[in-house]
Amino acid sequence: MDSRKRAVYKSKRKKNRFLIIVILQKGQTGFEKVSGDSGVLEAGKDGVTVQKDGVFIDQNSKELKNQEVEFTYDPLNNSCNYGVVLRYTSPTDYIYVGPSAQNNQHYTKWGIYNQNGRLAEIEDSGFVLSGRDVPYKVKVRVVENVVTIFLDNEEIYNGEIGGLTTNAGKVGFRTTESTGMTIQGFTQETASAPEVVENTSEAEIAF
Repeated sequence: MDSRKRAVYKSKRKKNRFLIIVILQKGQTGFEKVSGDSGVLEAGKDGVTVQKDGVFIDQNSKELKNQEVEFTYDPLNNSCNYGVVLRYTSPTDYIYVGPSAQNNQHYTKWGIYNQNGRLAEIEDSGFVLSGRDVPYKVKVRVVENVVTIFLDNEEIYNGEIGGLTTNAGKVGFRTTESTGMTIQGFTQETASAPEVVENTSEAEIAF
């Protein structure tokens, strides 16, 4: 991003907020497995668990291009390659963001993918491991081609990513053969396009 410009990303949190925090423990969800041979979807007392190879979409979610998804979850194990899906229109058109690898127990890598594979990988200074007393809280915002990731309210990535689909789509979750996650609930809301202003100082993102 040009350092002479400052991009301000705003979320429309009141008028256009879509309540998608469902009563997961009672199984009242719109989740559906849309692809993956071995993927398993199960609603239990602690939330919705998705595991093995599958893409699971909330059919009650809104079809949005610029959006922000926030959710809490517990990983089923320390394997990676799972995460949240945004802009889903079909098995061949979506974005997927989540932990991609553990680096010798020093930190967790995060990946940003489209349906064809990884577009970018970042290194977070913290861990995402199973068995934590408090569920992890993740927020992912996609505005045009800019992706922002928060873990436990701390921003761990913000940047432009090439190769993202620009279609409006639904949200959900993606797991691979050895991974899984239990989701307690999540919200989806619109995020406004960036307001770019001239600035000679170093680029910064304001919220």
